[in-house]
Amino acid sequence: IKFDLARCEGYRNFLNKLWNAARFTLMNVGEARLPEPAADELDPLSRWILSRLNRTIGEVDQALADYRFDLATRALYEFVWNEFCDWYLELSKPALYEEAEAADPATARATRHTLAHVLETTLRLLHPFVPFLTEEIWQRVRAPAGLDGDSISLMPWPEAGPTDPGAEADAEWLKAVISAIRSARTELNLAPGKAMPLLIQGGSDGDHDRLQRFGEMVRKLARLEAIEHVGPDHDGEACATALAGDMRLLIPLAGLVDVAEELTRLNKQLEREKKGLEIVEKKLANDRFVSNAPAEVVDKERKRLADHQATIADLERQIERLKGL
Repeated sequence: IKFDLARCEGYRNFLNKLWNAARFTLMNVGEARLPEPAADELDPLSRWILSRLNRTIGEVDQALADYRFDLATRALYEFVWNEFCDWYLELSKPALYEEAEAADPATARATRHTLAHVLETTLRLLHPFVPFLTEEIWQRVRAPAGLDGDSISLMPWPEAGPTDPGAEADAEWLKAVISAIRSARTELNLAPGKAMPLLIQGGSDGDHDRLQRFGEMVRKLARLEAIEHVGPDHDGEACATALAGDMRLLIPLAGLVDVAEELTRLNKQLEREKKGLEIVEKKLANDRFVSNAPAEVVDKERKRLADHQATIADLERQIERLKGL
């Protein structure tokens, strides 16, 4: 068996992540037994993480049945790190704010129970691989999770329940929007806590419906002053642009960025896009490539051509607007 010290460090980081997730959960759920919420008290995000937990249980069961311990641990690693820690803990915070709890105590209670339940179930899934740490955390979370056992090693193995594709689609949409806004903030070198406005252009009926349901959560988690939907003809102030599905996310730049620095960044991005466009144009100008390559490959290159052209036009518009600030 090959020994890799870097992997040991990575798994140490994973266990630190799990420990910190447990601390956050215990800090918010307390020590008393939490009542199990009714199904209609679960918000879409709690339904999402419960659905993902059930899928993970199924994946781990299948991997263990196939003696693929590597796939079992990978499924658990990805669920704990990428979904429970990186997203659900963050997405659960607005429901636990004092003002939110006062306005909707049922959702706050359901969120607390979901936190405890998901953590406790995940510990049981991890126990064969991480016995000591999972026992230590489980002893602290068993009471709020509503369990009376003496040891995690004596508890039954989790059983997979039903999944909720609708809740999973809602959560993926929310993650895509927040990630796009955060990426734009990073590119603009804006402080994470600096509030900024957001304009949304385009989008499907499903996008508009989700904006109605999750707009306030997006505003809080992405540190936005306000969210405004604008029409396709909106061509006003200079904006940074990000894409989330069919939506264009526009961040007005006036008062937010150093204009000279932003112009430098946009011009560099424009040069990269022009080089990419030139490469694709040369490919498509080659008759042998167009005649001999599979149709799907040629179509892919034509789409890349259109994407480069659209991005270049958008960047040129942004540069012109910035020059007018």
